Amino acid sequence: MEVTFALAANGKQERYSCQGQVTKERTVTLKCSADSAANFMLDMKGFVYQDGHMEGTLVAMDAFDASYRHTYHWSVS
Repeated sequence: MEVTFALAANGKQERYSCQGQVTKERTVTLKCSADSAANFMLDMKGFVYQDGHMEGTLVAMDAFDASYRHTYHWSVS
């Protein structure tokens, strides 16, 4: 799976390649790395609700900088 993120403030985009799964219990787990810099990684976890929307958390990390760890909430309608 490919995920593209864009920052609204400056329009900067980054494409990530992801691998993971959606279970029959409707949990989502993805591990992603930036296509242009594999040291930038995302750990995504979430849930698919009965109405079809998804939401969860995303942790952004940098393998070269242990202090770079940011947690975000995501959702898809």
